[in-house]
Amino acid sequence: MTSDDGEQVIDRMERLVAAADDADTVPLDEGDDPIARDHRETIQRGAGNADE
Repeated sequence: MTSDDGEQVIDRMERLVAAADDADTVPLDEGDDPIARDHRETIQRGAGNADE
C-alpha cells in the first residue's frame, strides 16, 4: 500500500460518512417489517442474557 492508496481510502471514507449524514432515517418502530422486528427482539434478548 502506498501513501496514495491510503489517501484514497481516507477520501472515500470521508465521502461515505458525508453521504450517510445526508440520508433520511426512519425510526425502528415505523414501517417495521415483522420479521425484522422479531429478529431485533431476539438479538436484544440474547444480548441481555450475555451477562449470565
